[in-house]
Parts: sequence; C-alpha cells; structure tokens
Amino acid sequence: MAVVQPLPANITLKRGESIPFSFEIQAITSKEDQLCSYTTEGLKPLHVIFEQPEIKVEAGRTARVFGLVEVPFYATAKEYNGWIIVTCRSSVKERGISMVSLSFKIPFSITVVGGGIDYKFLILISISLLFAVLILRKKSIFSIRKKLNKKFKVGKQIL
Repeated sequence: MAVVQPLPANITLKRGESIPFSFEIQAITSKEDQLCSYTTEGLKPLHVIFEQPEIKVEAGRTARVFGLVEVPFYATAKEYNGWIIVTCRSSVKERGISMVSLSFKIPFSITVVGGGIDYKFLILISISLLFAVLILRKKSIFSIRKKLNKKFKVGKQIL
C-alpha cells in the first residue's frame, strides 16, 4: 500500500479562491481490496472537501481521490502546512472485524497570499453602510414628522 503526494504539489491561493486537487492510493502489492477514508489535519481555517468520504481500492490496482481546497475570506495570508491522513483497512472481514488497518500521513501545504477581499475591510464597509442607513432613516422620520405636524397643526391640548 502507498499514497502518492497530492497534485498540484504547490498550491497558492488568494482569499476567496478554491482549487481542485487529487492524490492516488496504490494497492498494487495488496492481495485484498482496501476501503480507505481520509481527513486533514493542521489546515484550519482552510476548507478541504473530498468528493467522497471513502473509496474502495481493488487489490493490485490504484484509485484517485479528488478534493477541493477553499480559502475563506477571513483566512490569514501565510503558508499552511498540514496533513492528509489516509486510513485503509481490508474490505475482507472476519467475524465482522477488519483484519488489517494502515494509516498514511501525507504532507499537504497551501500558501495563502494577500489579495482577495480582506474580512476587516468588509466589516468596516458593513458598519459604514449601517450608519449611513440609520442616518438617512432618522432624517426621513424627522421630515415626515415635521410634515405631519404642519399639515395637522398638532399642538398642546388643554383639558
């Protein structure tokens, strides 16, 4: 059993971007079919999404796993060094228990560069727009109240 380094090998993305990737699981020397699952470690806040949660690799063959890396807008620009962890177990079961389990830890690096939209900038714009709406709303409420006061000549009532 073996797992080949993910492709593309060098991933560089901006905030908000995504890119597909793949890696190969080889069961060329295996005498039994393997059921393999995978996860990532050390890549947060990046999102790594796999096409399938697990894949069956037939004995003597290979299988390609496809995934997608997404960089959220709030991710810090830096190099993220993490792992793809692949766990394979024999699909042959004896009394309901898989007999052999193998784990592989494959290095996976993604560089996030500046660019894209900075979340701090988005927050600043959002707050500015909120204040603008509140100010305009306040002015329109006062102008409507003034017009109503003039039209109906609202004054003090004497009891």
